[in-house]
Amino acid sequence: MNNYSRFKDQKAIITAGLAIARRLRAEGATLAVNQTPLVDAMPPEQVKANTDKIPMKRCGTLDEAAAMAAFIVSPESSFTTGFTFDLTSGRAVY
Repeated sequence: MNNYSRFKDQKAIITAGLAIARRLRAEGATLAVNQTPLVDAMPPEQVKANTDKIPMKRCGTLDEAAAMAAFIVSPESSFTTGFTFDLTSGRAVY
């Protein structure tokens, strides 16, 4: 398991631990490759190598990430705590 995967796993554990130990709402989000100026500056073959690992075969958008964040902090998710939302289009990193 690489350091990137380890960090994502640890983030989920910390999020759940905070919710349980502190009895508060603690949520997280795990993102895949998102279309940003940094990704725009990458060589197309490097972007393709990353998006080929994503079932939807594309980068996420900042609007999609913002919509997830808005849901996480909204009253609609007020019963949810200790959960890390997956915004990776199904990409599993091992």
